Amino acid sequence: MFTSLDLLIIVFMALAVATLLSLALMFLIKDQKARRVCLYIASAIGLYISWVGFRIGFSGMFPIQIAVGIVTALMCVCAFVLERVGKDNGKTFLYARILCAAALVLAFFNAIL
Repeated sequence: MFTSLDLLIIVFMALAVATLLSLALMFLIKDQKARRVCLYIASAIGLYISWVGFRIGFSGMFPIQIAVGIVTALMCVCAFVLERVGKDNGKTFLYARILCAAALVLAFFNAIL
């Protein structure tokens, strides 16, 4: 029988796998459209994990964790906007992927610590 803590661990492990898979595919796939889809998925996961970190920090009144949650959410949105604005430019797409990857990793560590 599963308890609530067991289900929380399962959700955490699923988010960790989705994070690692989206990050790896975002940089390893050669197809441009698949990279864009992976960027969108990574950005959405980053926004969700930023929100989780924000909510965890807000419930305990931890201002640094709240600030990191807001900053990582803004980084995910900026990566999405940067990709949409610089559609055909390869450098801006690379910068957007790096920004999204950094935001996703920071948000993940913010949520678990």
